Amino acid sequence: MALVVAGFLGWKHFFPSDEPRIVRRLEQLADEVTRSAADPSVGLARAARMAAYFTTDVVIDPGGGVPALHGREALMAVAGSLQPRTGSMRVALGDATVTLATEDSADVTLTVTFTRNAGTPEASFDAREFAVRMVRQQDAWLVASVTSIDTLR
Repeated sequence: MALVVAGFLGWKHFFPSDEPRIVRRLEQLADEVTRSAADPSVGLARAARMAAYFTTDVVIDPGGGVPALHGREALMAVAGSLQPRTGSMRVALGDATVTLATEDSADVTLTVTFTRNAGTPEASFDAREFAVRMVRQQDAWLVASVTSIDTLR
């Protein structure tokens, strides 16, 4: 019996289902954003690293009357031109719910938290909800669209 349990746990560890792989991929993107905010010297390299998480035709709709961003190239241009603010920023994910739509696409709802200057008197915290469409391309899960979910404030 112990051998069966060990085999099952080993299988789950080395061959995780798509849901944890998708969440892990989004967490890696959040970590990349956090690292990039801490290193203002990487400009275009930062943009290229972050762009690798998105499809070429990604659509990002931040809501609030802000026009949607269309395409990886546009995303890279915006990310490359952002100037980091003084202080630190941490991006983290929470409450991620993954629903596989097809074998190669999934819908994710999640909360993204932004903490600026953590541990200081100037610390600020913001949380936003998003709907994310993920697609599998060449065995990698990529962000195809991001839409802000308007919640009561």
